[in-house]
Amino acid sequence: MNNPPLMSDEHPLGSARNPVRCFQPTGERLYLENLLGPQGQPLHYQRIGSVGHGPHGTVLDLYHVTSADGVVDMKIHMDMYHLTYHEERPVPGLRTRDAQGGG
Repeated sequence: MNNPPLMSDEHPLGSARNPVRCFQPTGERLYLENLLGPQGQPLHYQRIGSVGHGPHGTVLDLYHVTSADGVVDMKIHMDMYHLTYHEERPVPGLRTRDAQGGG
């Protein structure tokens, strides 16, 4: 489901100023499990914790995302308080399983 861009879309997706929007912890996991590295490598993620309020006025979660080959080592901010939104875009530098036909 696509929503109109918000002011935060001026910043990179996954940053504190433009967190990945989803619904509940299940939505966070679904998004993260759909990500792949730039060459299609599988990723691992770990929740760091809640890190304050984001641009939409809700609490953000921060995840550390890595690949076994060391190519990916990044942090992704997520906002799990968006009932009707499912982010389909990957954060910069990554791709999605959906984009490569179920990968």
